[in-house]
Amino acid sequence: MRHQKIFDMQAPPPAMTAGELRMKLGHLSGVLAAGKYKAIALYSEAALRWLTGLKHQLGDIAPSAVSPVNALVQVKDSGKFKISIIAKPFEMPRLRSEIPQVFDTVPEIEYGFLEQMPAMDPGTVHSASDNYQQLADQMIRPLPGGVDGSSYAKLSWLAGATMKVLSETAQELEAGMNGLTVRGRVLCNLAREGIDANLVLIALSGQETYLHPVASAQYRVEKGKWMKLVVGTRYAEHIVSQSLMVKLGGSVSEHEAEVYRALQQASVEYADLYREGAKESDIYKGMVERFRKVEHDTGLSGFGKSATLHHPGGGTSPLGNRDRMIDPSGSRTCGAWTQFAVNPADTLLSLKVEFQGIIQPDGAPPEILELHRMAPALSFSEIKASGGTTAILPDLFVV
Repeated sequence: MRHQKIFDMQAPPPAMTAGELRMKLGHLSGVLAAGKYKAIALYSEAALRWLTGLKHQLGDIAPSAVSPVNALVQVKDSGKFKISIIAKPFEMPRLRSEIPQVFDTVPEIEYGFLEQMPAMDPGTVHSASDNYQQLADQMIRPLPGGVDGSSYAKLSWLAGATMKVLSETAQELEAGMNGLTVRGRVLCNLAREGIDANLVLIALSGQETYLHPVASAQYRVEKGKWMKLVVGTRYAEHIVSQSLMVKLGGSVSEHEAEVYRALQQASVEYADLYREGAKESDIYKGMVERFRKVEHDTGLSGFGKSATLHHPGGGTSPLGNRDRMIDPSGSRTCGAWTQFAVNPADTLLSLKVEFQGIIQPDGAPPEILELHRMAPALSFSEIKASGGTTAILPDLFVV
């Protein structure tokens, strides 16, 4: 019932609620207290979106990039907070209008505006502190409230609405359209839903084997050729990355269906490895093993190499799309309520699968974001991994 309620929403959920902001600040306070700090300076666009739910950067740059707006969050006595918003004078008209709409909902917040960051005292963790990134990760990467909070509602809505846009854009494709036109259609359809994007990759005829295709006017839509529509969408602080394989005219051959189903199965088997406490080197090793097993089970010679054809994906959060790429020899471990994304491409036909999940506590299978409830034109398959993880993924789409 939780998912149905989320996906029935016609409009996006609020970018920030008072309850969510209180939850975030309470979590921030706990992380600081554990490190014996009383304040933290926030510099990145990702951190500012996490705190305010607002976009501050003008260009579509990496979420981890320094924002034109900074903040100093101080924990005061009796559960109160003082937040200083720091920016150049030319940012102030917007900030003085939009920030109160966020912070005035929580009386425990005292806030003001400054044109330069105050001097740091010993109780403040900041960019020059040795453990700054570690503490920022602990604050921002976990999903506040798990799957029951308003943050999850935003993320779930974004996942469903993004697939809806990919489906709608696929149905607007016409032979002869160039890559920039297709990219423009994606962005226009996202805008209609109130969604921003910091990534739109389009692979048309001639770009089939490109792992990171760049939308270009020199490539065009051709009938009977598989195309990739790839997006990294943004709403409030959240990021969702998705892909859709689409063909204009023709049909899905038996071999194409077999390879794609193998890629779906291997992708969910890989996602199944994301468990609380799992070490990234073990995830990488397990990914390779599971792709090889799918090759063995299907008889698709050479398919197992699909595990490492593209980058292996990894952690994602407001801090960035793939903010923690899986390192084959890495020792970091997975934390509960953090997100991950997988996006393998296959070695046989250059097809692609992409989706996101949330790591559950106590070693439970991860929850995969639902993609199917807002895109009725697509067909979907329910894929279950050997360890219990289940995902409902879009099939190859012929328009």
